[in-house]
Amino acid sequence: MIIVVSNRNVQVDPHSSTPVVGDETLFGDDFNEEGGPAELRVAIAEPKKKHWKLTLLPDTVDDQGATATEKLFRDTLEKIRKGKLSRNWVVFQHGFNQTLAKNLKKAREIESYGVNVIAFSWPSNPGPNGGFFKVVKNKREEYARARANARLSITASDRFMEKLVRYFKASVQDDCPVSLSLCVHSLGNYLLQRTIEEALFAKDLGIFDNIILHQADADNRGHSLWVDRLEDAKRVYVTINLNDAILKASTVVNGRRLGNTRQNLDARLPTYVDFSFGQNVGMEHRLFRPDIKNPVIKRFFRRVFNGKPGENIPGLEYNPVMGAYQLTERPGETDMDENA
Repeated sequence: MIIVVSNRNVQVDPHSSTPVVGDETLFGDDFNEEGGPAELRVAIAEPKKKHWKLTLLPDTVDDQGATATEKLFRDTLEKIRKGKLSRNWVVFQHGFNQTLAKNLKKAREIESYGVNVIAFSWPSNPGPNGGFFKVVKNKREEYARARANARLSITASDRFMEKLVRYFKASVQDDCPVSLSLCVHSLGNYLLQRTIEEALFAKDLGIFDNIILHQADADNRGHSLWVDRLEDAKRVYVTINLNDAILKASTVVNGRRLGNTRQNLDARLPTYVDFSFGQNVGMEHRLFRPDIKNPVIKRFFRRVFNGKPGENIPGLEYNPVMGAYQLTERPGETDMDENA
């Protein structure tokens, strides 16, 4: 099951009192036109042959005073009790240059690990658009606008987390245990960083078994100042790929990124996991891709997405000098030495 929570603009009638059905164009690349960046809408996403079916929940209250999202929550708990849905959920916050369609593709990849997904989708694809060469020429401007949109999405992120915390606590009281993990990808980590720095939902993170800061497009320098504030979560992971092609481009503009350096791994809280030079890793930015063809990496993500520890598995070893876990087999590192 995939649920989308978004502060993007709704491209159908936003005032309908009944669920509205659309496809992956249901949400656009701008902020919500009526409520602005802080406004949230919820949709249920179902994959079809070549497209998606998205059912936008009405922004209404029923006769008992319950919202459509509260009803969805109750119905979901009932399906979990009956064994129709996994009890394990991943909250996914995407990165730069993501349309809703791209976001749903990544959510689908995470779902393949046997979990349900709640995707927080923010307008990280602000343009300028146009032909290939125009897009390349203006990519730096687009990236700057995406970072600005991340800062504007702080309140929406906090509101989303507040609702999630409230629903999670209700599930515990209702004797329907649910496991939650948070996967924050690429530039989504900048949004998380800014939200934590604003001291918003930092104390609510105890609902998460795992927080995975995946290939973080955030500054390596000083990252401990905000990462160590995630202490309420049971476990925090930072993934690293030195050869990450996307973060290499960001490094040129911003300096060393958290997701592509082995230096200054000095935060006390997280477990750093370095997948550099592993089999079929290469310049990969999306390490959780199901088709990456690296059994150790796939096992790691299956465990952490399902709320379990990920570091103590065969194929990973701890490097005390670096302060991080590494893949035991790193054929790419040997190849690099031989070609030096």
